[in-house]
Amino acid sequence: MINLEKRREKAQKEWHLLNNGNTPVIYIGAATCGRAAGAMQVLQAVRETLKEKRLKAKIMQVGCIGPCYMEPLMDIRWPGFPRISFGSVTPQKAKKIVESCLIKNNPPANFAVGHFGENGNSSLEGIP
Repeated sequence: MINLEKRREKAQKEWHLLNNGNTPVIYIGAATCGRAAGAMQVLQAVRETLKEKRLKAKIMQVGCIGPCYMEPLMDIRWPGFPRISFGSVTPQKAKKIVESCLIKNNPPANFAVGHFGENGNSSLEGIP
């Protein structure tokens, strides 16, 4: 039982850091629907952009994020902002999204599907 408690405590700490840490997290929907729509090319574009711009972020390939008709889906959470979802992401859009979010701190509303935060954040203007 002690081992289970230690694992639970470790998992809770990791979950907290993932959702509240200082390192940006980029989630890429990599289930079959996302892969069929081009998620692996989006993943490669994100990796290349991070390397090219010397940006630090954690990339997480996740299962189905939600609405398959919007695939490939990519979510980003970075300090000071809630998690924001972007739909119908192409490799070119992925590069623009990463640069806008992680360099300019200005999420591109024209690519955003929605956010998971408070409505009072003025930086989220135009993002549902």
